Order: sequence, then structure tokens, then C-alpha cells
Amino acid sequence: MSRSLVVKNKEKVKEANILAVVFDFDDTLVCPPIEWQQVMAEFFVDNINENYVSIVKREEQVARYKKYIANNAGLTLTKYMVKLQQLIQKKRRYGVRTVVYYREKFDELWRSETVNYYTPKDLVMGVRSLLLQLMKNGIKIFVVTGGDRAHKVNLIKKLNLEKIIRSENIFGDYDERFPHGFSKKSALQHIRDEVAKKNALNIRSEKSIICMIGDGKSDMQAAQKVGNVLAVGFHQKQYADMYIMGKGYPVNALVKILVKRN
Repeated sequence: MSRSLVVKNKEKVKEANILAVVFDFDDTLVCPPIEWQQVMAEFFVDNINENYVSIVKREEQVARYKKYIANNAGLTLTKYMVKLQQLIQKKRRYGVRTVVYYREKFDELWRSETVNYYTPKDLVMGVRSLLLQLMKNGIKIFVVTGGDRAHKVNLIKKLNLEKIIRSENIFGDYDERFPHGFSKKSALQHIRDEVAKKNALNIRSEKSIICMIGDGKSDMQAAQKVGNVLAVGFHQKQYADMYIMGKGYPVNALVKILVKRN
């Protein structure tokens, strides 16, 4: 077993019969040089500033909100929007730029001559090999992200992963399939139930049938709350059944665990 893969809950891992693997997106599948926190921080500042501010002042504000966002990684885009609305109301201003503006902010950076990110070279080390091994062994692959779903579907195409991860298997915020509000927990429940139904399995048993891989504490907490989910932390020990601490994925060690019963 690879030194970078640590098993905490040996009994749960041993009993798992994994039929699907769910990946978080940012910092789990891909680590772009310009991270999403930067875009979200600029989005906050653009909304909060009513009048023109100096470049230095704006950069200070961006840095402050970027730190807040990084410390709260794992929240859905909707929850960030709620926080932003609260900040705006404190300034006696009402109305926040919509998620459409947020998408346009990403597109603006894509078009920049000095920025080229979310390309295949930004994939976490070993992730493409892991995805191909899982697909080869008949394990379904999903993405569950707190980010804007429509945006992530486009990014999967930029990463040349659309043949491995189908668009209908990507779940995220502003997802029409969750009319009462999206959460990672609700998405995992949906995936678990569909996997169980397709394979005629009884989900009242304790055996894990899907695996959630994520870098955030909220990813692991969602996995533990749903049940029948093996929680695998990527540089995340809290609430994980096992975790990975290397620069990339220990593909052979993971495949040995995840496909052993398939």
C-alpha cells in the first residue's frame, strides 16, 4: 500500500463494494494556477464597491475576501451569495450582481493574454489515470461541486474529460434537478439512490456503494451524513475513512481498494 494513502476506518473500507466514485472539483480534480477563490473575491469586491477605489485599495479588499473564502472552502455558491448580500445590506445597498456576472468574470480571465488556466495540464497528478482505471473497471464517475454547475460542465470540456465524465453526471449549485436547493449532501443521496436502484441494492445496509473524494471538510461531512458512502479525503483527514497526503493520486493503491469487488 502506498505511504501516501492512509486507511483510518479499516472495517468500513474492507466491506465497501464501490460501484461509483464521486469527485469534488476544485483542488480535487484540478488545481489551476489562478484559483476560484481569486475570482470569487473579485466578485465580492465588484459588488461591494459602489464607487471607484484605487488599485491598491481594491487589491487589499480582494486579498481580505480571498482569505475569508479560502477559510470557508466547501460552501455552495448560493451560500456565498447570501453572505455577499449581507455585506451589501450593511452598506445600505440592495441588489447583487447575478451568477451570470460571476460566469462572465471567469470568461474574462480566460480571454486574458496573461492567464491560461483550467487546461489538461492543471489536472491533479494521476487523476486522469485514476479516472481511466475506474471507467475501465465499470465504476461510474460523478462530480459534485459547490460551484455553479453550468460553469463546471464547460470546464470539464476544457479539461478534455467529457468522454470520461458525462455532463448529466455533474452536479452543482444552480442545478435544476434540485428545485428546493442544492447541497452536496442532497447530490450524494441522489447518486447513491440511483446507483442502488440500478443495481437492485438495499441501501439500509451499512456497506458503502459509492465513494466521495474531496479536499474539504464539508465533503467528508456530507459523505458521512448520507450513509453508504466511503469518505476519501484528498489532503483532508477530518471525517475521512481514508485520506491521501501525496502530491497526487496513488493510483494503484486506490484502484486496489475501490475495484476489488467489481
